[in-house]
Amino acid sequence: MKILFLITFLLAPSVVFSDTKNITDDLENRHAQIFADVVKAYCMKFRETPAELEAKLEGDGFKKNESYDDTFQKHIESVDYAVTPDIGFCTTDVLLKPASTMLFEIDQIDAVFISKLNLKLSKSTIDYELSIEDKRTKVIKREYVDGLGTKYLLVYPLENQDEYYMTFDVVDRSNNAVNKVD
Repeated sequence: MKILFLITFLLAPSVVFSDTKNITDDLENRHAQIFADVVKAYCMKFRETPAELEAKLEGDGFKKNESYDDTFQKHIESVDYAVTPDIGFCTTDVLLKPASTMLFEIDQIDAVFISKLNLKLSKSTIDYELSIEDKRTKVIKREYVDGLGTKYLLVYPLENQDEYYMTFDVVDRSNNAVNKVD
């Protein structure tokens, strides 16, 4: 009987850890899916003027950010997502670590972009940028392209994830700004 108890006791932590890991992965994949859905709905599919996109964002519950006049934000599952429409550009951003847990890893968002948005990774580099608090932040910059030649740029912070926003830019092919994605 002692041996059975000992075996059960030793296996229990790995079962609990395994279940927790699956829950965490599901949550991270959920947030990666939500981010891709926001990109697709407001920056990829909606190719009207910025004013018409602003009206659509407001109609869908996004509110203007008081600090950044051209940015609209909405809490989805307690996470603040933002969209900034502009002529030739549309940016979606999110704080990767709004609390103690990470929303998703770079590989998870990359997989969602490839599978859900049909993008192809064309370039990946590591760079340094300044966060809101003027902290030097290591970032991964990834360029993607779709079947029509539209370029997309992901800036994913590897540090300061609680203050440096991950951004995803959709660049309109009809605008000369497409050539400015570096």
